[in-house]
Amino acid sequence: MQHPPPSGNLLYHNCDTNHGASGGAIISNIKGKYYIFALHSGSNEVNGLLLNRAVEMSRLDEWLQRN
Repeated sequence: MQHPPPSGNLLYHNCDTNHGASGGAIISNIKGKYYIFALHSGSNEVNGLLLNRAVEMSRLDEWLQRN
């Protein structure tokens, strides 16, 4: 994982993606259990590097609670 300066509730990652991967789960293994902690949403150039971005699940939970 790469962590450039925060930009809202976006998570920047370096997982392999292809065109059309938006909405794909970003999954982590924590103590032997798998968790979805973000959804891939595209890419941005950050400090001259092209990095993938994802929306954190906590941000999606907040939106779902309001709608």
